[in-house]
This record gives sequence, structure tokens and C-alpha cells, in this order.
Amino acid sequence: QVQDELEQSEEKYKTVIDNIAEGLVITDLEDNLIFINEQMCKLAGCKVEDVLGVKVCEAFVPEEYWEEYTHKTLSRKRGEGGQYEIPLKYSDGTLWDAFVIASPYKNNKGEVIGTIGAIIDITKRKKEKQAIIESQEKLQMVLNTSLDAIVTINEDSEVTDWNHVAENIFGYSRHEAIGKTLHGLIIPKRMRDAHEKGMVRFMKTQKRVMMNKRIEIIAVRKSGEEFPVELSVSPIKIQGNFFFSAFMQDITKRKENENALIKAKQTAEKARNIERQFLAHMSHEIRTPMNAVIGMTYLLRQSELSEEQNEYLEALQFSADSLMEIISDILDLSK
Repeated sequence: QVQDELEQSEEKYKTVIDNIAEGLVITDLEDNLIFINEQMCKLAGCKVEDVLGVKVCEAFVPEEYWEEYTHKTLSRKRGEGGQYEIPLKYSDGTLWDAFVIASPYKNNKGEVIGTIGAIIDITKRKKEKQAIIESQEKLQMVLNTSLDAIVTINEDSEVTDWNHVAENIFGYSRHEAIGKTLHGLIIPKRMRDAHEKGMVRFMKTQKRVMMNKRIEIIAVRKSGEEFPVELSVSPIKIQGNFFFSAFMQDITKRKENENALIKAKQTAEKARNIERQFLAHMSHEIRTPMNAVIGMTYLLRQSELSEEQNEYLEALQFSADSLMEIISDILDLSK
């Protein structure tokens, strides 16, 4: 009966060990494999009979990691447990990433007689983690190479991201800006109340009146200098929480150029008005004596003149009329 119970207990133990999600190995003090479960055989692509009695280093660990692995196993002999990641090899030599939870293996007297290790395949997890890291790096590269200052805030207006263009424009380093409120950093005091009310209104209604539009506002640098910026804000919802990315450009130079163009236009219009006034005044000034010439010519024609004098008078009349037409054209142009 005792023998049957022992066999049943051992069978239950073996069933549990073979069906757990982790690979399980037990070694002696010389690192020789004395037990391996079915899951570990699946992970490593081996058979139990092929690896029992073989050193773990030789069976599963790539040669370039032997020294690192041996150093880790020394702490097991001292009765210390440990957790670590290490590449292991499949039966065909390909590598996979393993997470190892190792503990000293003791006898019933409490003496360390080997190592027991639980192994988890984290290859997929590491690839996903690496993909996330690469994605974050790409995103950071985009942010850092952007020509806009890109600032991200949470629902409480606290800065969660601050790219290098924002550092250059506003004068705050990323370390100084992260965690601070946006209105406390770059919004002039007289405008902070409106900003806070706008945030409250959006959180209540979620109406995007000013979102995703390019607008011009006044911002303030760390030095206290106010300057114009072009701003666009895009909201995004992540796990039920709103974040707001603000894209800003310092348009000081552009505004200066616009003002210079406006002044140049005003100056040109003023000069044009002066020109018109001059032409009108000049044409009027010339017309007055010309009227006298034409009038005197008319009076002379009423008197008795010789044939030669009539010829002179006709020439004078023709020239006066022609000049009068030119004066009228100039006056029309000035109008």
C-alpha cells in the first residue's frame, strides 16, 4: 500500500512537473544535469536521454557565455538564489532568450547538493520590448529633428515631453520643464486664466474649438521676454486619459518681416499720394497761365490782323490747345 501511494504521488509530481509552463532542470554540484522536464525539452529541442548526465553549459549555453554562466552558478554553491537573463541554444544551434530563476538544491539535511532552475522563454517578449524601444527611439528622433517646438502635457497641464527645439526657443531644459505646468512656464500671466478655463471647458465638453488649428499667440521665454508663436494643439486619448501635444514655431522674424512690409507699403502709398498731389497741383498751376494765353489768343483773333500775323496766331492757338490736352491728361492720371 505504501509502495502504491509512493508511486501515485510520484506520478502526480511528474505530471505537474511535465505540464508546468516553465522549463525545469536540476543539476549536481558539478553542473551535470540530473533532471529535466518535458517543457524544457520542448524549449531546447532535445530529448531527456540525450542530455541527462551532460553539463548544462555544454547542453544549452552558447560557448561565449560559459564564463558568465559559471560565475552565476558559484553563488548557488554558497546557498544563494538568483534571477537573470541569458541566451540559450536550441538543438540546431539557434539561440533563444531565457529568463532563469535559480535556487540551491538541498538534501534533507539542508546541505547544498546542486542547483534547481526554472527557465522561461522570453524571446518574444524581448523582441516586443526591443520593438517598443526602437519605436520610442524613432519617435524621439522625429521629435528631436522637428523644426517645431513640441510640448506634450497631461490633463493637469503638466509637461510630460519637451523636445530640444522647445529648449532652444523657451530657454528651459527638458529636465527643468518635465513635471511643471505649461502655463507656469511659457504663458504670460495675463493669459493664464484663459488657458486654465479653456482646459476645464475641454475636459467637460470635449469640444475641439481651438484644437488642430494654427493660431498665433504670445508666449514668454525663461528670461521673461514675450514673443509671438504660431501654435497648433492636438489632443490624444491614451487609456482613458487625455494628453495634448502642442506644436509651436517662433514667428518673431516673420512678424518683423510682415511689419517691415506693411511699413514699406505705407511709405510707398504715402509717396504715391505725394506724387498725385504734385501732379494735380502742377497741372492746375500750368493750366491757369495757359487759360490766359488761350484767352489772349482768342481776343487777338477778334482784332484786325495782317495775313502774316494770322499765321503766327494760328500756330500759337494750335500749340496752346495741344499743351492744354497734355495738361488735362496729366490731371486725369493724377486722379
